[in-house]
Amino acid sequence: MAAVNWRRNRVLIGGTDYVGRLESGELEIKREMVELKGMGMPGTAKVPNGNFEAVTSKLKFNNIAPSDWRKVINNDGYIDVVFAGECQALDSKSGLTFDNVANTTIRGWSETIPGQNPNDEGKSEFELTINVQFIEMKDSGGTVLLIDLANGLVEPKELA
Repeated sequence: MAAVNWRRNRVLIGGTDYVGRLESGELEIKREMVELKGMGMPGTAKVPNGNFEAVTSKLKFNNIAPSDWRKVINNDGYIDVVFAGECQALDSKSGLTFDNVANTTIRGWSETIPGQNPNDEGKSEFELTINVQFIEMKDSGGTVLLIDLANGLVEPKELA
């Protein structure tokens, strides 16, 4: 067994479970960095300035239907997505595994508009790009990370 194993992964868009219809989901959060240099330093270092770069999320559909088009296009393209799953981690000292449930909620506007993209396999694949305005990552211990750009909230406060 791998040291960390994710299982029972699910993606919900607007409360609808997309089990078996999404190939992958991606969310990358990057801090804005500034260069730090000064006398006596043999080079430069990058340090966080308390802000974040624009956050995007990508969802790769292995098949998309007209009802999904509506979900992505309606409400000016503003959508709510939840990634959920269980993480099984191996404790190298005791040899035991520990389970932890986790979910990430993102809200934002769809940048890409879906359409009918048929292929020879009878599928209509699509990659949805979301400009994220809200992120909340939780596990069984509570909130791990919260970034709410519209309301200026960041938790834990040490990140801001």
